[in-house]
Amino acid sequence: MYPLTGRILGDLDAILLEGQKKAKERLKGKGKGTSSSPLGNLPSQNIVLYNETIKIRAEALLKSAEAQVESAKAKWEETRMKKWLASRKAEET
Repeated sequence: MYPLTGRILGDLDAILLEGQKKAKERLKGKGKGTSSSPLGNLPSQNIVLYNETIKIRAEALLKSAEAQVESAKAKWEETRMKKWLASRKAEET
């Protein structure tokens, strides 16, 4: 895993929380106000599930990108070895 993985996911959390705060501010600005919950200022279950889904998607996308990079490296190495073997074969004849 690349060292930026944790930082990217941490940044994603910060962005999602910032978006929630802005949405609440917009509601307050329109005079609708947010409904106060008896549980306090906890995010709704839908938002929690949405955030978890986005995190899982981000992790899957990151893994996919890492796999593509590894695949490209392997393909490049295979091509390089084939060229090297062809040049060795040409030298021997």
